[in-house]
Amino acid sequence: MARPVYSTDIDQVLAVHPDCLLRDQIVNEMRKKWIRISVHGMHDIIAGQIRAGMIEQALELYESDRDVKRAAPKWLRDMFIYHLCDLGELDQALKMVKDRVAMGEVNISSSVWFYFFDHACSELHVSIS
Repeated sequence: MARPVYSTDIDQVLAVHPDCLLRDQIVNEMRKKWIRISVHGMHDIIAGQIRAGMIEQALELYESDRDVKRAAPKWLRDMFIYHLCDLGELDQALKMVKDRVAMGEVNISSSVWFYFFDHACSELHVSIS
């Protein structure tokens, strides 16, 4: 007898699916049919988008849902900052660091800070804000 399929199973499959267009189509169909994707599932999907190089879509999805943003695990926030630095999007990476501090996160990894500062120094980046 086959076991039932839960949305968390679907979330995990979507997070690692190699076809990003199909993944987005499935997520949209799930929303249309009122199939709720869990907050943790959204984190997995966002991580999949980051790995696929779709950082803008991942940021849009992350920023669009307050619950997703508030409950985001530390590893996902770190992942965003690492990839934003690699892309040279240092203003956006700095904004994410500031958001984390504003949300009360005081123990941001020293690795994240060093990575950010290393990229900022190598690009002679100056932010006035």
